[in-house]
Amino acid sequence: MLWVESGWNYETGIAEAGFNPRVWWYLLGLTPIDILVAKRARLSMDIVQIRECIREGKWRLSYHVLQRCDERGLEAADLAASVMEGDILEDYPDDPRGPSCLMLCRLSDGSFLHVVCGLDNDGWLVLITAYRPEEPKWIDEKTRRRV
Repeated sequence: MLWVESGWNYETGIAEAGFNPRVWWYLLGLTPIDILVAKRARLSMDIVQIRECIREGKWRLSYHVLQRCDERGLEAADLAASVMEGDILEDYPDDPRGPSCLMLCRLSDGSFLHVVCGLDNDGWLVLITAYRPEEPKWIDEKTRRRV
């Protein structure tokens, strides 16, 4: 059914019909898979959203980033503060685990740090890993070496 009764309009006293949102893709000749791919492609990380998550305390550390912080002598609070001031270097909207990005962050001592973060299904920011951009993979903190 393409059209369904969507409810009663109390101002006009008329039952209103509306478009059935579950089948709009059918009229365009798309499949449900096409819709999922399109939704995934539209999702990308936004620096404003990342900063809001940090500001609101809606962030968490992955087990992996905890290990890396321990290895590199980084504190979680320093990591979150550096992400708050960081910039997105690379965006990964098609990551199979969900949209994520690589951020360039600067620690309080002035050194650079790369942080990979993503959003979970509940809209929480997840800090996935953190590392210092070094040779041979990086020419400098912003330039990836082409192999």
